Amino acid sequence: MIGVSSMAQTAAVAHSGSSQAVRLPATDKSDSVKVDIKRSENDDVVLATRPPTWDAFIDAVTGLEVPDDFLPIETPDSLRGR
Repeated sequence: MIGVSSMAQTAAVAHSGSSQAVRLPATDKSDSVKVDIKRSENDDVVLATRPPTWDAFIDAVTGLEVPDDFLPIETPDSLRGR
């Protein structure tokens, strides 16, 4: 995996009520204010840096061909049959 060290490090886990905090080693410092938390298939907890803005997403989807019926506009009348 790109950017992942093959050497595992240990981090301390602190408990506060029903929450937990992980203190990362200085070598794994993140400049992010928030991170995304994901669970892998083998139940590992993975922290991923969040992008600071939506700019990369907007750039990626700009110019994509999207079918006209991809997200049809629903009106109160079209919802009555639900």
